[in-house]
Amino acid sequence: MNRIISYLPLLLIFALFTGCEKDNPTPEPKPEVPSVEITIDAVSSTSVEFRVTPSDDDITYMVMIAPKGYLEEFTSDEAIIDDDLLWFESIAYEEGITLEEYLAKNLRKGTLKDKQGDLTPGSEYYIYAYGLDTKGVPTTALTKESFTTLEVEKNNRTFDIEVSDIGYSTARVSIKPETDDFF
Repeated sequence: MNRIISYLPLLLIFALFTGCEKDNPTPEPKPEVPSVEITIDAVSSTSVEFRVTPSDDDITYMVMIAPKGYLEEFTSDEAIIDDDLLWFESIAYEEGITLEEYLAKNLRKGTLKDKQGDLTPGSEYYIYAYGLDTKGVPTTALTKESFTTLEVEKNNRTFDIEVSDIGYSTARVSIKPETDDFF
């Protein structure tokens, strides 16, 4: 019995070293998660020029522009995407197509260089983009860039407006600026 007890510590040490694998000194590389990058090229009082560049040209993505205050009401980027998907579903329904058909028509692929007009002067906006497949499943994180449209320069110029020859559906209108240096 004493002999068995004297070998017990050796058995425990043997079990300890043979039961554990060595850690791999070089961990396997993690697969690269695709992403989208947004670059704002120019901003005017009513428009923005921008580029969206995906890290992988094969992914499809959605790009949107929204007032900054509207997006900041959401508690997470996932909530923004969920809200967008509800909106896309309603548009698809109105067009009499499925969400998958709508997304197939509207998702972008590759680098996009675009200009968005009809913005309000002196207002804050976000351009945001995220990878999305035609089933409505996000494939990247949401990326957003903020910008502010320029203020419109105001002036005190006046105009003289005369209306004459008023008919049933016509009229002659003459508009003359206070000075010609305005144009």
